[in-house]
Amino acid sequence: MLFQEACNQFIVAKKTWPNILILSCGAIFNVVLNFALIPVLGIEGASIATLMGHIVADIVFAIVLIKMKLMVVEKKFIVSVLLMALFLIVWRIFILENIILGLIMVTCFTVAWLFLYRAEIISFVEMIRNRGKENE
Repeated sequence: MLFQEACNQFIVAKKTWPNILILSCGAIFNVVLNFALIPVLGIEGASIATLMGHIVADIVFAIVLIKMKLMVVEKKFIVSVLLMALFLIVWRIFILENIILGLIMVTCFTVAWLFLYRAEIISFVEMIRNRGKENE
């Protein structure tokens, strides 16, 4: 989703060439990681490499667009992304086989995410309530 938004920003700025360059960097990163991870992790390594390729491309897109002042990224979004990355790493390395610990960890990260976005959630709920009152 971030990729699509980034591409649209380049199109609005009438600069479409960065899309190809940045996606190529992500694809090259993906291929290199495939060579490293597939012999070790098999199909899981391929999926991790693909995910990392997309993440690298999205990060480069975001950095370029922020430098061009075409995009603003809030700090809580960065914290949210880092929390998710931490969750995935800890879950994959330590908790993959223990369902109870995994559920506890998911609950903790969900509470942290809800706390980060509490103002937006409250605003959204109020908007829905107001629309419901208008329709009555």
